[in-house]
Amino acid sequence: MMKKAFFTGIMVFNALMISNLSMAADLGEDMSILAKNYQAFNTAATTTDALQALAQMHTASLDAKQSTPMKLMDLPEDDPQIKAYQNAMDRLTTEIDEITDLVKAGKLEDAKQQGKVIEQMKSENHKLFK
Repeated sequence: MMKKAFFTGIMVFNALMISNLSMAADLGEDMSILAKNYQAFNTAATTTDALQALAQMHTASLDAKQSTPMKLMDLPEDDPQIKAYQNAMDRLTTEIDEITDLVKAGKLEDAKQQGKVIEQMKSENHKLFK
């Protein structure tokens, strides 16, 4: 009986750890999508290419908000640091949307200039949350 309880406990622990790791992998994947498409946006020669990259970034930023960085994993959901991370992801999504509006208005070069803010946000937020 004791062996069964012990092994059940180990199985539950492993399931929880795998769940946390898969969440981190999802966040890592979202960040990779953001980085890849940020580069694609910066090198886009056409409005269509820029909009495709920005759409991928928008989706990844929304998805990343649903995840928790490993650094914050042990904190409760209502912790100020968790809220700060979620607010940072909201700001990123808003910035992507504003840049998208510039591209749609035919201002690709202005959008690329505005896009430099994303690199600054990345630098600042990686210091806080990565």
